[in-house]
Amino acid sequence: MTYAVVAHDYKDKDALARRMRVRPKHLDDAESLMRQGILLYAVGLTNEREELAGSIMIFEVRDRAHLDEILKVEAYVTGKVWEEIQIFPGRVPPAFLTMRPAAK
Repeated sequence: MTYAVVAHDYKDKDALARRMRVRPKHLDDAESLMRQGILLYAVGLTNEREELAGSIMIFEVRDRAHLDEILKVEAYVTGKVWEEIQIFPGRVPPAFLTMRPAAK
């Protein structure tokens, strides 16, 4: 099943510093999920100052419980970066799946 995760960061004065502190782990984990074919695409959202302030991630998982397992250990969740997380079920058009690089 495909899910879009839209997450907005906390807005306190230390929010960006927390994000940058855990960002290397977040990116390493994202790369691993991409190689497994679980993470299809991700985008860092920026605010009006062009600072990172949120994320959009598209996952292909067995079911919602599988996504919940992934998010439970996501660095931006455990590191208190994402304040609000919205999860939307969806479908990826077949052409996008066939154009996607194969998992290594």
